[in-house]
Amino acid sequence: MRVDLHLHTQENSDGKAPAAEMIRAGIEHGLDGLVITDHHYMLTREEQTALQAQFPGFRIFRGAEAGRGIDDVLVIGGTGEPLPELSPDDITALAEYAADTGAFTAYAHPFWRGPELTYDLDRYCPEGIDVASMNIDTAQHERILRIARERQMLPVAGTDAHNPSEVGLFHLVLDTEVDDEEGLVEVLRAGRYCIGTFERLWEARRQEIVPSEELALQVLAEGGTEEDYLARGGRPGFFSRPAVGASYAPRRDVIGLRPEDVGVRPRPVKEGTE
Repeated sequence: MRVDLHLHTQENSDGKAPAAEMIRAGIEHGLDGLVITDHHYMLTREEQTALQAQFPGFRIFRGAEAGRGIDDVLVIGGTGEPLPELSPDDITALAEYAADTGAFTAYAHPFWRGPELTYDLDRYCPEGIDVASMNIDTAQHERILRIARERQMLPVAGTDAHNPSEVGLFHLVLDTEVDDEEGLVEVLRAGRYCIGTFERLWEARRQEIVPSEELALQVLAEGGTEEDYLARGGRPGFFSRPAVGASYAPRRDVIGLRPEDVGVRPRPVKEGTE
């Protein structure tokens, strides 16, 4: 079962398309389910039911992305309690929410803003950590895996899609079928999955990123500016990152990765989730 853990919609976040269009794209790309994780907003049960009625047989899970655009945390499932209003630095409320509701949490796109880890894992350490996302600096891949191993954070993946064409680029391939958030959370905590992609989406992303990063390095070596880079066809937003050794090109070696491959110990699955 293939599930994308991270995407945004137009209705409640900065997504570029309505939820129904994002879901339809996920189905067309080959997903079996997805988690809608709009910023600071979790679908109500009524909204979830209405979407599910439009797409019978496809699993639509409730989640949210909490944080300030740097230290973001994915919140998946729970008892259905509304997500608390969080101030930019209030991770205490997030920790309490996860403990009270049973929601699964994961540190989203570490090293997105730069080569230093800005999130204070000593204050609150989420259960999981992104190892594949459109917004991960893949040059930090080994550091992310080391953090996962040292902190025993489950390595997870989600696209962080904002456009239909991106949905499913990175996802989890679950070892078993799940029908609701409770089942999804149990499988996540048990580490019963591996990182997945769809080859055509992976190659499209690589063709989008690699030429721009190579051009940026060439322009920088010649002493050029971002204006020179853009004038030569560079992709906006990808000029300064290669200058500091960052890369957003997808990595092949993350595909198929399981928690035990990183040294993260699996956790027991509750009876009834088989």
